Amino acid sequence: MKRYNLMFFLLTAVFAAAFCALMFNNNVWYDEAYTLAMIEHGFADIAKITAADVHPPLYYWMLKLFMLPFGKSLIAAKVFSIIPILLTMLLGYVKIGSAADKKTGLLFALFFGAMPVFTMYSVQVRMYSWCGFFVFGCGVWAYFANRDNKLFHWILFWLFGVAAAYTHYFALVSAGVIYAMLLVASIKKKRFGKWLVFSLLTVMAYSPWLMSFISQLADKVENEYWIAPITLETVGGYFKTWYKCGDDMWRIYLIGSAAVYTVAAAGLLFTKKKGIKTGVLLGVLVFVLTNLTGIAASLAVRPVYIERYAIGALPFLALFAAAGIGCIDKKGISLVTVLFYLAGFGVNYPYDYRFEYGETDAQTGEYINNGGFDALICCVDSQLYGVLAYYAPKLNVYRPKTSQGSPFDNIHELSELDVSSCHRAALFIPDGAEVPQEIIKDFNSAQYDCDVVTYGQKSNVFVLER
Repeated sequence: MKRYNLMFFLLTAVFAAAFCALMFNNNVWYDEAYTLAMIEHGFADIAKITAADVHPPLYYWMLKLFMLPFGKSLIAAKVFSIIPILLTMLLGYVKIGSAADKKTGLLFALFFGAMPVFTMYSVQVRMYSWCGFFVFGCGVWAYFANRDNKLFHWILFWLFGVAAAYTHYFALVSAGVIYAMLLVASIKKKRFGKWLVFSLLTVMAYSPWLMSFISQLADKVENEYWIAPITLETVGGYFKTWYKCGDDMWRIYLIGSAAVYTVAAAGLLFTKKKGIKTGVLLGVLVFVLTNLTGIAASLAVRPVYIERYAIGALPFLALFAAAGIGCIDKKGISLVTVLFYLAGFGVNYPYDYRFEYGETDAQTGEYINNGGFDALICCVDSQLYGVLAYYAPKLNVYRPKTSQGSPFDNIHELSELDVSSCHRAALFIPDGAEVPQEIIKDFNSAQYDCDVVTYGQKSNVFVLER
């Protein structure tokens, strides 16, 4: 017992150190800039702003509370994304260890922590690592509520479910699948009344946000959305994100993972641990049904789903692998599987390290802050305007058209630009695009200066002077 606890402590320390080593940069892409701008507002305003956009408010509220002692520290914001990964490892080690054995709990912690996709999300200032913790916690406590029928377990199941629903809408979908599974189990065990009580409590807890959810849903149905249509090629590309490994090793990692899942399935097929077997298979079904729901909604109405929205249910795949391998007594199989996950982590980590410290966005920030500009004009309809607003908080960023649900106080409509008081401006246009004559006509000169790259997209920069 002590040996497993020591191994878990060392494993957690190694992963924590590896994740923390990725956060000492100043690279911020649009979604992170959006998050950091959002938490500059009060709690009520956060709810109002995100209600006009696309996400529930819990993550922003939690991050704002966490950041109170740290001010505007980007490092602190990244730490906040590391915490739920370590908590998921801890929850899995403790509760899976009690449901199956310590070996299986330790394997889960290793397999989950080593998944390359979570290396990237460990320091991204977004809600996805928290989605994983809340959805996984909802599933774990649903299992124990069904098995032991203890009130404490039902309460934790409810809390994690509500937290998932308030963090991301597809975390809500995953939690909804878990609720449905628990309903079936509760009917079989004649506990429908208890399930109904906690389901009603969930609806009551979510009711303050329900109108915002309905409004956002109607908006996405009636208006255009940035997500591309779903095709077979699109769905195939999901695996490239879920099984990312370095720059171009994802296919090898996917094949290796498929082999692990096959062996794990054989281990579960012949195990005598019926309870854990059923729970693990249902966990995989949560992941599958979350994706099918997103794909079906996108095909039936309009595209609203991308692969990262399933991140919240990914821990169940690590659980499937760990539980299946843990059922096999042969040490050689466990060793090979552990080496596979460690190799995947080791191959991927340098890639993520180079990505985090690439400094393309940070260099953009350095450029605009050293350019002596009075204003920034962004005609790039992508991620760039948020990045500019983050790195130059004292400058106004002007766009041809602003968007709803924007937390940026320094982004304005282009029509609001007072050219008479603007002696020097930076104009950002798509790479190779024509310079908009209606913008430069009020300036004496417009000279190409350089290119900037943000989130893989190159833009041309012209300096406008009067």
